[in-house]
Parts: sequence; C-alpha cells; structure tokens
Amino acid sequence: MQIIFVHNSIIGTVLSDNSLPYFSNNPYFCRRNKTDRYEPFINRILEDMGNHYGTVVVPARPRHPRDKSGVEGSVRLVYMRVFAELRNEMFRSLEELNAAAADKMRKHNQKRMQKNPYTREERFLAVDRPNLKSLPPPY
Repeated sequence: MQIIFVHNSIIGTVLSDNSLPYFSNNPYFCRRNKTDRYEPFINRILEDMGNHYGTVVVPARPRHPRDKSGVEGSVRLVYMRVFAELRNEMFRSLEELNAAAADKMRKHNQKRMQKNPYTREERFLAVDRPNLKSLPPPY
C-alpha cells in the first residue's frame, strides 16, 4: 500500500489480501470481521480507509489463489529481477538497500517486455496514470 504515497494518488479499486497488515503492527488490522462464501466482509478500519481515499476495497476470498494470481505473479517477477540480483551484495544501512532496490526496480520498469513492444513504465504512463485519483487531504 506504500505505492499510494509514492505517486500521491490512488486507483479506483484495491484488492485486499487479508493476511497482511497494511497500516498497523496489529496482524488483525485488515482481516474480515466475518467469513462468508458469497458476501465477504472487511473490517471497519479498512472500510474507513477506502471511504477516506474514495476507493473500493475488495477483499480476496480465503483459499482462492485465483483472486490474486496477477499480483502474486508480479511479486514473483519483481523478486527474481530485483531482490535476487541484490542477494550477493552487502549493505551497511537500510537506506543503501532501499536505494539499490529502487535502482533495480527503475531498470526493471524501463526494460522492454518480451511479448509487448513497450516497457512497464510506458504502459503505466499511458494507461494507468490518467486513471489515478489524487489523494484527499489527511484527516
């Protein structure tokens, strides 16, 4: 969810993986209050976050990896192309690690994709960026 603050904007729909705490150290922060096969619920805090930012929060169903397969594939690709390349380097601080990861991520986003004639960055600027909404002022 940190991407929201990097670009100072938000997308219209957020798919929530209920196993990760996004805005708190509490591991139960984004979990459902009640599990239902057909009508999943999200807790009040995550719903308030969606209302504040003007976005829809859709909870992923438990034990349904197809709901988040696109995200999982992207995470795998970034891990292979960014963090796997940094595994043999030594960093003295978190800032050094973050700078190296950001540089590798920038190079990854500017590399042409195999099946498409454009880069990820070009696609983001042409398709995704125009559809982002600016963030509202804080509470």
